[in-house]
Amino acid sequence: MNDQPVLYDSLKTILHHIDANLRINMSQRISSIRAVERAVPRKVRYLSITDTTVEINDVRYELGVYRCYPNEDVLYAVEIDFDCFGFEIPDGSDSILSGDISVRTDTDERRHNLPPPFNCYIQLSTMEDGEVTPLQRLAYTRKLYEAVKHFNHVLFANRPVIQVNELVCLDNHVYRIPVGLKISANKLSVGQSKIASVSRILEGDVNTLEVSRLENAENWWQHYLVQNANELFIHDSLSAEQSGLMLRSLGNKIIRFHNQTYLTIENDCELIESWMSVKRKTGAELCIELRYKKNSNDVLEMIQTRMEVIRKDERCVTIRGENGTHIEVCEDDTMHHRWAVKVKIVEN
Repeated sequence: MNDQPVLYDSLKTILHHIDANLRINMSQRISSIRAVERAVPRKVRYLSITDTTVEINDVRYELGVYRCYPNEDVLYAVEIDFDCFGFEIPDGSDSILSGDISVRTDTDERRHNLPPPFNCYIQLSTMEDGEVTPLQRLAYTRKLYEAVKHFNHVLFANRPVIQVNELVCLDNHVYRIPVGLKISANKLSVGQSKIASVSRILEGDVNTLEVSRLENAENWWQHYLVQNANELFIHDSLSAEQSGLMLRSLGNKIIRFHNQTYLTIENDCELIESWMSVKRKTGAELCIELRYKKNSNDVLEMIQTRMEVIRKDERCVTIRGENGTHIEVCEDDTMHHRWAVKVKIVEN
């Protein structure tokens, strides 16, 4: 009896350092450790959630409906449900369950009461290093979204905050997650229209936020999650005027901006001026992605005609800032292998 607390603490320590996928596998195979495993905060390097998949580190778990036709050995996988007549149930018609986060933007046929010409199963599979491994096949007695909900409950329910280095939420449907799930993420990749919904499962702010324009959302940059991120990556199609308005309202230490709309060299200089018009701390950075390598040199040349230049060289122009600071405007080729210009506030 006296050894039990030592064994319990030792197991907790071991589980704390074990890969998340191995912990999942162990918990399913060894029922005696499930309570302990559930109590130990899970650390995940990479987590991506869609409506039918969960990717944890290097392993993707996927649930799908498989159709099996008579006299055929081939299974046909789909990610949708079927009605009792064998017709596909349209996306957006399935229920939203307690705890779910809906990020979707929301053909009716009949077979004259004939049974479907195939049998259905729900299959759980994993993919790792390009190899698909079927884990479990169940009778099609529940809808796919219900099976996904149950699987995610097994993965995530009744646990302390899950610590994730990189969280990706770019799907456009419904995240079937358990009630009370909380994730502490260092980096989050999310569509701009989904920021408010995804923020509900986050514990605290994120250090790095990457926002993509999957669907338009007005003034998304005003959300506290965006404002509080230390480093902000933006992929958008804003006009030059809207881009300037956005940059003036953002106080993030590091901003990396990829505008998918064509902007002129003058527009790029105006964005730099908009960013500079707000008081910022030493070390603050703005990186603007450019369409061509030549554009970076064009920006440096035009900046010299619009601001007071202290010094310059082939790849960098230094202009006078406020309160004893200087502002460096330099060519930059480190932004996702694209050409860019970087603006940084430095001490005198």
